[in-house]
Amino acid sequence: MKKWILFFIVFLSTTLFLCAQDDTYEDIFNQLPHFLTNQEKLLMDDWGKKIIPTQPPSSPVRAVAEFESMSSVLIRYPLGFPVSFVKTLAENCKVITIVANLSTQNSAISSFNGANVNMENCSFMIANTDSYWTRDYGPWFAFDGNNQLCVIDFTYNRPRPADDVIPSQYAIYDTLTSYLMNINQTGGNYMTTGTGIGASTMIAYTENNNNSANVNNMMNSYLGISDYLVLEDPNNTYIDHIDCWGKFLAPDKVLIRSVPTSHAQYNAIEQTAQFFANTQSSYGHPFKVYRVFTPQNQPYTNSLILNNFVYVPIMNSSYDADALAAYRQAMPGYTVVGVLGLSAAPWESTDALHCRTHEIPDRRMLYVNHIPLEENQPLQESYLIDADIISHSQGQIVSDSTLVYFRVNGSNYSSVPLTNISGTHYQALIPSPAMGDTVFYYIHCVDSNNKKANHPLIGYPDPHYFVLSIDQNAPLIVHSPINSVHLNDFPLTLTAEVTDNVLVSNVFLEYYTTDSTQVTSLVMQHIANSDVWTIDFNPSFNEQNYLYYRIKATDNSSPENISYYPINNWIVMQISSDNTEIPVINNKITLKSVYPNPLSLQQNNDFKIEYFSNTSGIITFDLFNIKGQKISTKKVYSSSNQTKTLTFSLDSEKNSISSGVYFIRMSGSGNHISKKLLFIK
Repeated sequence: MKKWILFFIVFLSTTLFLCAQDDTYEDIFNQLPHFLTNQEKLLMDDWGKKIIPTQPPSSPVRAVAEFESMSSVLIRYPLGFPVSFVKTLAENCKVITIVANLSTQNSAISSFNGANVNMENCSFMIANTDSYWTRDYGPWFAFDGNNQLCVIDFTYNRPRPADDVIPSQYAIYDTLTSYLMNINQTGGNYMTTGTGIGASTMIAYTENNNNSANVNNMMNSYLGISDYLVLEDPNNTYIDHIDCWGKFLAPDKVLIRSVPTSHAQYNAIEQTAQFFANTQSSYGHPFKVYRVFTPQNQPYTNSLILNNFVYVPIMNSSYDADALAAYRQAMPGYTVVGVLGLSAAPWESTDALHCRTHEIPDRRMLYVNHIPLEENQPLQESYLIDADIISHSQGQIVSDSTLVYFRVNGSNYSSVPLTNISGTHYQALIPSPAMGDTVFYYIHCVDSNNKKANHPLIGYPDPHYFVLSIDQNAPLIVHSPINSVHLNDFPLTLTAEVTDNVLVSNVFLEYYTTDSTQVTSLVMQHIANSDVWTIDFNPSFNEQNYLYYRIKATDNSSPENISYYPINNWIVMQISSDNTEIPVINNKITLKSVYPNPLSLQQNNDFKIEYFSNTSGIITFDLFNIKGQKISTKKVYSSSNQTKTLTFSLDSEKNSISSGVYFIRMSGSGNHISKKLLFIK
């Protein structure tokens, strides 16, 4: 039954009330303003109180951002903009027009034909409406856990019963499943990045009894909004809609209006812009904030993004050109079009083009999920590109058309294939250029139903990029200290396992004795195809002595990064002669293998370690990241002369582990042995 019972109750009460004012229902609702009328305010206390919500969609749910791939646009007739704009829309997209009946549909067709609208791209949905603000009362969209597009419904925050049921009616019209949240909302006060972040002004809470926990839970359960940014309205207007001052342009881009310093809301607007500049986007860096100048409260942020087109309301003023230029700067490659309003229904600072249109997602879209590489990258042999590619049309990904295109500085684009790792997960390696170079790249893919997608969405005109900057990570040294040896043990072989995020350049053994405080530096030799460095050490001693040593490693960055083991001290080695008791050293542990290596964390939560010990006691296995930070520890008791296999589970650590190089260190009987692992997500 959804909202039909409530619809009838409110419809009847509203009709009786308005008729008492000597106006017909039809006349009043044909002239409804964007704000609440005095009559409507009297109805708000009971509005939406008897709604029975549905269960949320199956998880995981992903809300669709309005800058994603769209199949059509939803408008209402009579229009809230010039019919010439319908012609513009129908040249690039399907147009669905809500009409009250066949008579209204015929009027719309006559009007569209008079404007030379491409009628092949037009269809009509018959339904009653109270207003033309399809943005505010229209359906929201998300993909459910089965990758099916669905309608997310809500109680419209206006007591306008015909408008309020449009989402469920649209779901029937377009054969989509509809889910109803038990909260008051409005489309002009909602925007999402499509990657789990949403934003609204404070009415999202105040119009729901200030129950922020319930609102956040609804937004998460029904839309997958895990990070809901709810802000005070910096405009301080009656409507409190976020599209009056801000707009997400991409998962990491947001447009915020700006005003002169003399403007009453200057400080509040600047604080809002700074909030986004300090807020992490889903790409792991703060939002890139773009500004559009609105000195006379022009509604430039109240725009419509429809695939590769951006339609911006303009006011026929001297500021229009700069507003269009601001969009072109923020969205390279998009076609930015200025749209004048109707003289009878002009654009307002609180009501413009975005409010009167509503994009409809392509239910069969090809979707690419990718976290771009951080802007500053150290020099390394190659750069791993990870992506998840989902064909909502159930098509097969075309392997020879699924590529990462890249270029270095101003060169032409080259490509490398994206290889399927498992399920929807794909990877590619971009070969390394030189230090200081800038690498630009984008992902392009095609499925067997000829659906195409890029990441970023516009593709090559606005690619991701990273700069090969100065490496600030020093090598990591793993070494088993030798604290005492006999004089006859020399020459003594010392080894260290040394790794770096890029490349180890040199490893040195530095030492001095009690006879000489001068430090001597010896070059250690690299064992090919390993991380091991070694030296046969044979210094000169008296019969009894102490030797102080440490290991130094450098990388190939400029300037080079240097690390020491130990970090701040020296290892003290006691040298024993024939007349001195020789300490017993146990170094009889062996780390034989670690597998699988590399380990795909999407397929498996654990790896196995095969090890040998000829001593009885506790053996410790520590997992470190490339920075030397300990991630996890496992301890086992081992008997002598045993080879065993340990399963190292990562169930609790899996979410905190990212793709990259790690180390497993085995410790026992005062000795340490390490091996390198590669984790892939």
